[in-house]
Amino acid sequence: MEQLLHYFQGTTTCAFEERIQEGAELIRDAEMVVFVGLGSSGVLARYGARYPSNFGKFSVGLEDVFYPLIEMTYPKIAVIVLSVSGETTGVIEALARRI
Repeated sequence: MEQLLHYFQGTTTCAFEERIQEGAELIRDAEMVVFVGLGSSGVLARYGARYPSNFGKFSVGLEDVFYPLIEMTYPKIAVIVLSVSGETTGVIEALARRI
């Protein structure tokens, strides 16, 4: 319970709000938004891609963290990587190879 309270307190800071605004600007300026996840995070990725699509932003949700994102020809791609645990080694390694 204490960790949950600490998390929610952290989301009410100015620094957190600034980071959210930065992310929103990156997504707004992107030509394409790609959500990526593995397992249940992949399901969330597919679902998450629907939201920007509703506003006319081309977006896709991938359940394959090894998809060759670097090969995509869009000059401005925002990639949102999801991990429920934050510790899925396949996701972390795939992301590290592509940055």
